[in-house]
Amino acid sequence: MKTLRSVLAAALALSLSLPAIAGPPPSRATKVEFDKAQALFEKAKAMLKKGKLDDALEGFHKSYDVVASPISRLYIARCLAALGHDLEAHRELSDVVHEASLEAKKEAKYDETRQAAESERAELASKVAVVVVRVDPSLAGEVTVGGVARPRDRLADGWAMPAGQLEVVLTSPGARDARKVTVALGERREVVFGKVEAAAPPPAVVADDGAARRRKLRVGGWVAGAIGAVGLGVFAIEGSRARSRYDELKDECGGGPCPPERASDVSAGRRDAKLANVGLAVGVIGVGAGVTMLMLGRDPKPGEARGPTVRVAGGPGSISIQGSFQ
Repeated sequence: MKTLRSVLAAALALSLSLPAIAGPPPSRATKVEFDKAQALFEKAKAMLKKGKLDDALEGFHKSYDVVASPISRLYIARCLAALGHDLEAHRELSDVVHEASLEAKKEAKYDETRQAAESERAELASKVAVVVVRVDPSLAGEVTVGGVARPRDRLADGWAMPAGQLEVVLTSPGARDARKVTVALGERREVVFGKVEAAAPPPAVVADDGAARRRKLRVGGWVAGAIGAVGLGVFAIEGSRARSRYDELKDECGGGPCPPERASDVSAGRRDAKLANVGLAVGVIGVGAGVTMLMLGRDPKPGEARGPTVRVAGGPGSISIQGSFQ
């Protein structure tokens, strides 16, 4: 039994370390592929809401297999983090940053996904060790980090590794340059091959769970609500005044036209009615916008899934808490 558990654990670790089998990126996917991937994504989100993390993870992988959306991969990383697989989650988030940056060149909305991935990766920084490799462009060959080959154009991004000693190797025709390094949790270690200018430290990414955005929404909601309340107040006052003038003129003029000396009262009544209508419109819009912004700005409940951004409106492909995956 103990041997069986060991085999299963090893199989799980191997499956998590394998790269996702990606479909075409959003910029090259067909509508049929989009529709299929979206359906799988929605089903996976439903599993996530129910707390079925393993089923949700499988579903997001299936969606990514159809269309390689950075947003599907972002949710894969979130499931991994929720399951306690910090190393795999950090690696997935690094790939999300890379893929979303490429897609953002074609469609700007994916920059929001990149920002969300960078923020969530920063939250995991203390739980992994990161190795950055920099190679002199004149040196050819393959680079492996901890025995795993890494693309040359991704080496400077950094790669999450378990804490401890590992080997970084540059294998070129007829030569093998191996470096042993020891990296601790929360540490970012750089390995350099050849003559490479010192790199500037990466900009600090401040982990943000959306609290600042929610605060702004709440403030905006109270302001909009206050404006709406003023509008409703104007409606009540001017509407009452217009009704009073109307009743007075109706009693005096009966069913016929009013005498010329009451023309100013007729004009004043019309003005009051217009002001009341304007106040009603401002009130309804202000209160409605205020309530909407306050709802969007509320703090999520414990365990509630966090989306990369909040959008009030959007069509197919929007990044929102409603769950669009493209």
